Amino acid sequence: MPVDSTTSIYAEVKAWIAQQEAYEATTKTPAPLTNAQRKALEVLRIPIALPSPPELDDVDYISLLNRYRQAHPGGNDIKLEPEAASSKVVGDAVRFTCPFTLSEAKGHLAAPVASFPAVGYGIEKHGDYPPVFTNKKAAKQFTAKCAIDWLIAHFFMPSNLLDVTFPKGHIPTRPRSPSPSSSPSPSPPPQPSTKRPADEHGPRDNGAHLPPQPRSSSSSSSKGAPAADFEDASLPATQRVTALCRVLGMQPPRYAVTRSNPDVDKYFDGAPDFGSDPHHIPEGLGRVMWVVGSEKARQAVAGYVFDYLLTIYQERRRQLEA
Repeated sequence: MPVDSTTSIYAEVKAWIAQQEAYEATTKTPAPLTNAQRKALEVLRIPIALPSPPELDDVDYISLLNRYRQAHPGGNDIKLEPEAASSKVVGDAVRFTCPFTLSEAKGHLAAPVASFPAVGYGIEKHGDYPPVFTNKKAAKQFTAKCAIDWLIAHFFMPSNLLDVTFPKGHIPTRPRSPSPSSSPSPSPPPQPSTKRPADEHGPRDNGAHLPPQPRSSSSSSSKGAPAADFEDASLPATQRVTALCRVLGMQPPRYAVTRSNPDVDKYFDGAPDFGSDPHHIPEGLGRVMWVVGSEKARQAVAGYVFDYLLTIYQERRRQLEA
């Protein structure tokens, strides 16, 4: 549109607004509006340009999410039902969103998500509206992608966007962090970066629960099994936790494992129970959900507990050697 035409339109709109304001100032009542004027004003309330919807790649996220549920039938049905976007966001424009609840995410103890899209998964920050789309299929695709991103981030499925289960015998790698998380299967806890001589003792006898002290190679241990067992990556995570707790002077936890679904004897939730141990354990540490097999759930919990305790051990070593 030519600049002159645009300027003329602006002038006409400004003149009309002035007339409306003059009427209201004189009569002390709202100026009348025709249906056409009211509709035009509603359109003006929309942001000058709606944000472009996120670009979607060629992956069929809807089918992928349905395949995931077929392989993991313990959760809720996959029902992606688009709905009209809020008029607060789009005015009279026709746009769609697709809120969706995934049972694995909603019931997750460490990182629960009530509904997708969510902050970090399709929404940038709290208070933002979810992206809107011109058609229902795109809205469904985007929401399915958000749910799959969450499943991948929490090790419920592989990240290759092809498979919905991990290969038999494969144990997904999880990030090393003291913060609580959960995973459907444990990864072998990595060995500590600080190596110890093989003939170290356990905790000192003075009651100060410090890591073992190196001693001369000419002396021999007077105790039974060495405390270095926790460094043996070939041991089950539960045994490594017990050995590491011994070194740290802590009571080893017991592992509470229950069915994820009382009617399905396949998927299990788990959490550590340190009882009345006075050491501070972060809330939610080691909680896992929907793990296939009770023993795998138990080892998954122990794997996360081991990772956290290992950071305590390494910190004490650094303080001791400083």
